Amino acid sequence: MHRRYSAQPSKADFFGRDSDLANRLPRFRVDPDEAHAAALFLGPRAENQEMFTRMIVEAIEAVARYRQGYLPGDPVAITPDVQASPEFTRAVERLEENFSDLLVKLNEHATPYFASRYQGHMLWDTLLPGMLGYFATMLHNPNNVTVQASTLTTFLELLVGWDLCTMFGFTFDGPHPWGHITADGSVANLEATWSARELKFLPLAAKSALQDNDHTDALGKALADIAGDVEIQTLDGTARLLDADQWQLVNIPMAEALSLPSQIVERVGGDFKVSEVWERLLTSSVSLLGLIDFYRRCMGEVRHQPVILAPSTKHYSWPKALAVTCSGSGDRQIVDIAVDADARMNVDSLRVELEKSLALRRPILLTVSVMGSTEEGACDPLADVLQLREDFRTKGLDFNVHADAAWGGYFASVLRKDFAEPGEGADDPFIADQSHVHLSRHTRANLSAIKDADSVTVDPHKMGYIQYPAGALCYADERMRNLVTFGALVIGSPGSQISVGEFGIEGSKPGAAPAAVYLAHSVLRPSTSGYGQLINEALRSIKAFYIRAFTLASPDDPFTCVPLVRLPNERDGNPSDTGWARRIERMASMEIDEILADPDLRREFNEIGPDQNLVDYAFNFRHADGSVNSDIDAFNALNQRVYGAFHVHEGKMRGSKIDFGKDVQDYPLIITQTQMSVGDYGETFMRDYALCLGLKAPAEGVDFTLYVNRTVVMDPWLTHIDRDRRPFLDLVFDLLAKEAAKQAKKARSSSQAASRQAG
Repeated sequence: MHRRYSAQPSKADFFGRDSDLANRLPRFRVDPDEAHAAALFLGPRAENQEMFTRMIVEAIEAVARYRQGYLPGDPVAITPDVQASPEFTRAVERLEENFSDLLVKLNEHATPYFASRYQGHMLWDTLLPGMLGYFATMLHNPNNVTVQASTLTTFLELLVGWDLCTMFGFTFDGPHPWGHITADGSVANLEATWSARELKFLPLAAKSALQDNDHTDALGKALADIAGDVEIQTLDGTARLLDADQWQLVNIPMAEALSLPSQIVERVGGDFKVSEVWERLLTSSVSLLGLIDFYRRCMGEVRHQPVILAPSTKHYSWPKALAVTCSGSGDRQIVDIAVDADARMNVDSLRVELEKSLALRRPILLTVSVMGSTEEGACDPLADVLQLREDFRTKGLDFNVHADAAWGGYFASVLRKDFAEPGEGADDPFIADQSHVHLSRHTRANLSAIKDADSVTVDPHKMGYIQYPAGALCYADERMRNLVTFGALVIGSPGSQISVGEFGIEGSKPGAAPAAVYLAHSVLRPSTSGYGQLINEALRSIKAFYIRAFTLASPDDPFTCVPLVRLPNERDGNPSDTGWARRIERMASMEIDEILADPDLRREFNEIGPDQNLVDYAFNFRHADGSVNSDIDAFNALNQRVYGAFHVHEGKMRGSKIDFGKDVQDYPLIITQTQMSVGDYGETFMRDYALCLGLKAPAEGVDFTLYVNRTVVMDPWLTHIDRDRRPFLDLVFDLLAKEAAKQAKKARSSSQAASRQAG
């Protein structure tokens, strides 16, 4: 096993004037006329079936021509005699029979993510270019573990990685950013944790390698000669590396730590390569020594393990990443930061934990900002987190900031200026006029701040509308990949090949996945005229959904419906201001196009609702006198019954037999549900929502749980498709209101019966 550090291309290798690759590879281009969702999906009624079928057949015919045309003098393996044999015929019959059975089962039980009636999980229809790119490339089955097994798709993955970095606005001045495709966001978060740990300890590893240098080769002797003169820029000023203490060295900013190898090469002189110094310094890294030996050898007076600070809305992959890296997944190693009433990280709580880390001299691996939480659709205040880091650097504490934008990353395309090539326009990446963007000021500001984060998780298989698997991890500084680089002799000698397979967690992985993302990005650029246009339509739909939910119940209805997301006046600390509620009620009586035609209403439309395209909402019931139920158990039971009417009831295992469950045709609407508790969200968040729902929360310090319905809207057509001259969204809420009213009446009757029995 060995590491690799060289032979990696830069963007200039692809797009320079004299680049051979620039002439061989198809290039991206921006064409707003291509950004029409109607041409890019199969469609909820398979409206584009003919086009899709034609292209799929074209892909099969192309691979057939490729096989037939490759050295055509070679002999035929499957002869007409073999094809005419009884065994061949029986095998084909078995294939056809089982394939037909699979198709039937899929049509009976596969969830209809493509339909406007599906308002559930973070899934929807996938883009035709993504499916076509994956299908056509899958027929060749490239493996992106090495360029030898993926002579095209390795380069496509590099292009896609730079494209995603450009979408976020990463700068290409100095060390370039770098990104690559992973199986999913969990793998990306695991790699981000691993690389952050190696970065945190890199200066200590470098100090140890220079102090304990027992190499007698030319490089070892050269390093021994200059070891005492190597300097590093700490937060306290310039210091000799060998004289700096451990606390100083675990608080070195990323750029300075990653520059150590090149600085040492400059001091050593001669013909030594930076890659050779990287390899020598990392002989003392955690990855090579292991945690126990590293701590014993290098940590000195720093007694606390580094921690991750993350909001309580974090994804479960973060403690999993710490567990896999043997860093401890308990609450001492991953510290939950409380969220506010909008499910966003509470910056004041973060400041308290940073002060605690400073006092304890406890290193911080990462502070994670969730840029689109999977249960609430909340966008953390990343800009404030970055400013806090600047504040604490003056106190001697530094840490990397990671944007977990697995869900929300592609929303940056709504703001991103159009660009044809990766790296283009990074000096001024975002559009000036954002009045037509259906995101709040808060969300726009913090999505724009991703460009200043150190690493980003983003999933093309979520808001990129690409089929699984296609996650991604982007680094602001490409040198980070040196910290998580391994290779095997079977795929070439060190540094001999351009590759993406030796970086990070995975080895073998489908070249079809980056090909899918590449083709989708080729047709629908990750910028304002491409993905931005599609996602802005989905945002329009979620705002309309929020308005309907907010105004669904009248005082005469037996139920109430309360969205989780607060009104702008409540966020601003003016709960008694009824102006926003009146404006939303006015919007409910208007067509969406009419709202957006009015600049003032459009600005207000953009500010209401969730940070992104996920709405949580819950029903409660009214008693006969019109008062709202205050009992949490009765509230939860009501919402479970509503959810029971609108979710796919999963199949069951009965011994070795499988009961696949009901036919999906039996469900007129599909939503999902989540559970929220004080233990996960904190007192502020839970008590605020309970109060809005009319519930009586238990005494402070006592945990309680609320069952809350959740809808993710990726559908750009929800407010456009007509049914009986009404938007399809009206049908969705007709179904919800009818079921809520039915279950609320039952809950009222049960409550009355319980009261009589108690009396």
